[in-house]
Amino acid sequence: MKKSNYLLSFGITISVFAFIVIIASCQKSKDSFDELLDTKNISLNQKMSSTTFNACLETYDIWQWSVSYACPQNSVELALNKKDIKRAKRIDSITKANPSKYPVTAPVLNDPKKEAPQSFSILQYGVPTTSIIDEVGSAPEFGGSVITLYILEYGPYGGVISLGIKNGGYSRAVAFYPNTYSIVKDVSYPGVFTNTSGLAYTYSISKTATFLGPFLNYLSKRQTPTVSHNYTINSFEGYHLFKEAIGLIGISLPTVTTIGDYPHSLAQAIRTWTPPANVTVNLDGGFIPLRQGDGGDL
Repeated sequence: MKKSNYLLSFGITISVFAFIVIIASCQKSKDSFDELLDTKNISLNQKMSSTTFNACLETYDIWQWSVSYACPQNSVELALNKKDIKRAKRIDSITKANPSKYPVTAPVLNDPKKEAPQSFSILQYGVPTTSIIDEVGSAPEFGGSVITLYILEYGPYGGVISLGIKNGGYSRAVAFYPNTYSIVKDVSYPGVFTNTSGLAYTYSISKTATFLGPFLNYLSKRQTPTVSHNYTINSFEGYHLFKEAIGLIGISLPTVTTIGDYPHSLAQAIRTWTPPANVTVNLDGGFIPLRQGDGGDL
């Protein structure tokens, strides 16, 4: 009788344990993303067999645009991707919590099967300035100004590239746009600048310049004040203007292989870029310094 009771008790214990295991497995998330991120080592075959990781270009679903490696094959690349996604999620929370500062709209997904549109709506970041000559007119030309290119990468929502000048109590940051919010492909528009001080950014590239004369001449066209830079989608945007300007103080940007969506394209290049010794790269992001000093609209 005792033996029978023992067997019955043992059988019940085994049944309860099996039931708990089944329940736990059913409650486990169907998305293996977190599990893969926590794995110290992962092979390509493991990743490809996962339901979330269908193919290399879709590795991280909606966050795939923000990662350094579309096909991570070791723990180092996976760890970098995890950091990239954490940064992207922080930017996402900042922008959505401050709709007055960031033109957040529904994601624009490009369909490669469709012909590229001929007209575009431009999402402008920052507050318009009246005159770029006045805005940067008080910038110290000597004395070691720090010139910084700020990149706000916001994936499907676009983003912005800003150019910053900082020297002691003087600070400016501007972005470059057309003078309209709707443009047509292959048409040039008079360019305008916006004040982007205080906005968030995901990456930055900086260098201290001892003399800003040629840089300011090119950026503001102060030697030819009746002439302005013209904006043309894909061929002369903020990326192109600022690339040429910072080239005058010796900053060469990493190669961008994709035409268009330049905040995203430049961010992709920066993530795995090794900069020159005299150039500082910030991969942690932050906020552009607030506007300080005399001159300009404020």
